[in-house]
Amino acid sequence: MLRWFFFIASIFIVLTTLPASKLAAQPATPSPPPLQAESPLVLVLMEGETAVFSYRAQGSQSITVSAKSLEAPGVLDPVLEVLDADNRRLAINDDRNLTYGDLAETDAVIPDLLLPEAAVYFIQVRTFTGTGTGRLQLALTAAPPPPSAQSQAGDAITRVLVSVPQYGVAEYAVQVYTGQRLSLGALAHTDGFDTILELLSPEQDIISENDDHAGDEMGLGERDSFIGALDITDTGIYIARVRGYGGAGGDVELIIEREQVEPVIAPPRLRDPIVAEDEVEIGDVFEQPFNATAGDLVTVIVEPLTIELDPRIAVVDLFNRVIETGERIEGNSNLPARIERLLIETTGDYTAQVRSYLDTGGAFKLTILHEARAVPFHEPTVTTANGELTTPGQIYRQTFAAQAGDYVTVEVRSQTVGFDPRLRLIAPSGDVLAANDDHGSSDPTLGLLDARIHLYPITVAGTYTLEIDAFDATPGLFEVTIRSLR
Repeated sequence: MLRWFFFIASIFIVLTTLPASKLAAQPATPSPPPLQAESPLVLVLMEGETAVFSYRAQGSQSITVSAKSLEAPGVLDPVLEVLDADNRRLAINDDRNLTYGDLAETDAVIPDLLLPEAAVYFIQVRTFTGTGTGRLQLALTAAPPPPSAQSQAGDAITRVLVSVPQYGVAEYAVQVYTGQRLSLGALAHTDGFDTILELLSPEQDIISENDDHAGDEMGLGERDSFIGALDITDTGIYIARVRGYGGAGGDVELIIEREQVEPVIAPPRLRDPIVAEDEVEIGDVFEQPFNATAGDLVTVIVEPLTIELDPRIAVVDLFNRVIETGERIEGNSNLPARIERLLIETTGDYTAQVRSYLDTGGAFKLTILHEARAVPFHEPTVTTANGELTTPGQIYRQTFAAQAGDYVTVEVRSQTVGFDPRLRLIAPSGDVLAANDDHGSSDPTLGLLDARIHLYPITVAGTYTLEIDAFDATPGLFEVTIRSLR
């Protein structure tokens, strides 16, 4: 049962643009304290303890959570987890796998985690070994939920009065998210004041500038400034900077308008393939770490470069638990060993392991492919049928309808001892899309000789055909199961 820890806040006065508070882990309480977006916390993590916070999402949105050690290198190695209201893990990270701000290599970050619905979620932070006491900074940034159909474009307008000193500038931080369109206006409240408006990126680069605008936007005057309709591609804190022409000073009303252009959060691009060539000796294991996000489809391929090598593959999680295994098709030394389209259920760090099955090692080429993102997790639509091959060389055919965007899994289970089914997936055009003889996976519901095509992505709507025959052309009974994710 998950234990909650209470945190006593100590208030600090910090000269920074981001607020911070300090918490110390305390005995269990009925409810964990909230973690506010854009408000980093500084907490004291005691040895052996797990700090737990809650976050309430107002709708489907992406969040990024980070844990940064504030102690000397080697003192704290934070581990982050995000769980849903039923304490099911959504993501975990130990050492960061991407460059994020000023995080050290042993700090933790879970980037762009999609929270599926409005609900309470839990953020846990602990140390990797359970040892060490010290300070951590815990931060959460969140993209806003998509607007409802009743939302009006341009509703999100902020007006703030700033004073520009003579020969100086006034700056105002603006939090903007990917998918928003940003417009800025600088309306002078001092007679004769001629404004110059600049917008700086999160990296402090000037990305747009205006002196005297040419239109009638926002009720601005002739010498007021306007930057309009910038489509934001990178979430972050942007800076609106105002100065006076010729070094003049005065009061200015900054008008900030955010318009939600695209309500659907676009899935991130596919990760680049990982390719490695190495050798493995008898009794040794080669390991290649990689990171994956919940909903990713990952394929691992090991191609022997030495004819004697018979490779076996395993994918393990951060705690060395085996997620899936793979090998070559029985008796076919021309094909590589592979784990086909493994669906990642938890964001985090994984390792692909390669070892030799027989008494000879050798060289190999390992490839890790991210084939798809954001594959749905709900229960698939399942159809089952029984079939039979009654004569040698006979082919059994079965059709089914599929829509573009579906992910289809087909399993053929032998119902006759020794029967070895082979499976082919045929497109509406008649092209063979995928084929399998022995599945080679760790699925305990499949026999050694059963066949499976796993999570094949459908790109064209239409009627698809399954062809089933026997490896040795012998008769037999079998069961066909089709699982469709849509």
